[in-house]
Amino acid sequence: DRLYAKLVRSNIEIYDRNFDEAIKIIESLSDNIINDPEYYGSKNLHLGIIYYLISDKELSLMHFEAERVLLDEKLKELNNNIV
Repeated sequence: DRLYAKLVRSNIEIYDRNFDEAIKIIESLSDNIINDPEYYGSKNLHLGIIYYLISDKELSLMHFEAERVLLDEKLKELNNNIV
């Protein structure tokens, strides 16, 4: 799957400390939501982690907050579907 390959490639770039390349890869994902059978999250989580690793507090907090909002919405959606 191309999405999974891009996530793996981004992780490799992070491990190699090529943070700008990792950011480009994540930003190139067509969907904001990453909904894979083995993973659920968004580009915001990945970008927040990368910006945290390069000590950009403002951008990391911005992306983490966007992820929190997304996950809160998902939890509400899931709770509304429980009978």
